Amino acid sequence: MMKALAIASIMAYRGLKRKSLTRSGAIAAFLVGFLSLSCGPRGGAMLLLFYLSFDVRPPRPRRRHELTKNDNDAVRGQIATKATRYKSRIKEMFDQTSAESSCRGASQVLACSALGVVIQLLHVHLYGEERSIAHHATSLADTLASELGILSNERPILITTGRRVPHGTNGGVTLLGTGCSALGGLIIGLGAAIVDTICGHRVQPLAYLVFGTACGIFGSLVDSILGATFQATYFDPDRKVVCHGVNAAETAVIVSGRDILTNAQVNVASILVASAAGGILGPCVFR
Repeated sequence: MMKALAIASIMAYRGLKRKSLTRSGAIAAFLVGFLSLSCGPRGGAMLLLFYLSFDVRPPRPRRRHELTKNDNDAVRGQIATKATRYKSRIKEMFDQTSAESSCRGASQVLACSALGVVIQLLHVHLYGEERSIAHHATSLADTLASELGILSNERPILITTGRRVPHGTNGGVTLLGTGCSALGGLIIGLGAAIVDTICGHRVQPLAYLVFGTACGIFGSLVDSILGATFQATYFDPDRKVVCHGVNAAETAVIVSGRDILTNAQVNVASILVASAAGGILGPCVFR
């Protein structure tokens, strides 16, 4: 219990100090971390793996004319822990809201983790490991797809219609983004296998990797479909950037979706669907 308290405190303080979390976000992160770590090693380890995958201090942003081809090439060679580092330098060129989203508040923290805490609490009594893997695989897959997928040279395809849309459009998918989703799921599957091996459980490595990867891709696709349908995306022709909801200028034109759900609500819905699917299909994989 004291270890969980100490680690959760360090997580929250680290995020607050690096300005990846607001004060409310740090409080929410502490509660989520403490509860998850108190429920057992697997959930806590996967939560830490997801947390460390994006909590990196971004460097000083550079202006658009300072960016070179080497910036994009360097980004593609990095793993998940570098995903956030280039957000302020590159993603802001396409998406007006990217700077705001780099510092997460309580609602964003809970949107990606509250369901996971509930699953971990149930896990203590029911021992249903599949849902927890599916939850964290979806969360990390969505994070990597949104932060690294925008670096693709190809324009995204709207998942519901197949037409080309600007970078940063909700529901826009690229081959790079889908690959990042698979990588996120694979990382969580690998992490779960390692933790279970250390804890002395019987482990089927291939099943863990396949299940984690599949959950990551599936959850990310669900998120894209919901985003393309229930989130309004606007494009400002004057500044050549994507904007969302209240951030849209009067001259902005709608690209896709309807203004029904927020980004946090879409995250919760996609994680819920993927976690439920993981709980149903998991036993077929872990035979």
